[in-house]
Amino acid sequence: MNKVIASLIVICAFGLIAYSSPQVQFFTKPKHQRLYKLWKADMDNLAKKDEFKKLFLNIGKIEFEFPDPQVAEELGDLGSPFVKRDGANYVLKIEIIRWIHGNRYGYVIQHNIFDLSDDKLFEFGRTYKVGWIW
Repeated sequence: MNKVIASLIVICAFGLIAYSSPQVQFFTKPKHQRLYKLWKADMDNLAKKDEFKKLFLNIGKIEFEFPDPQVAEELGDLGSPFVKRDGANYVLKIEIIRWIHGNRYGYVIQHNIFDLSDDKLFEFGRTYKVGWIW
């Protein structure tokens, strides 16, 4: 009986340790929070580069586009890691689509930056893996 109780205590301890790990905590969050965390960290790294600073500091308007209505529903609460600035003269258009490869899934975020006359100045896309398909 003591061995059974000791085994249960050990199993529970390992379970608590595993559950409190950052990776497990990440995957227990809703999809929009997982995507935002990855996206924000990535954009913060890009914003440190000189070629991106001017673009990121001149965003006056942000528009989201979801070609798939189901993705729009899943990510309805998704915020933007970008800051809109008064008097800025760029429009950031963000398109988000689902990405699936094997048993991994995530989202592709296409960033298109336009000036006020709707001329495209810059574009780049990023893929963020947010989960597993079981």
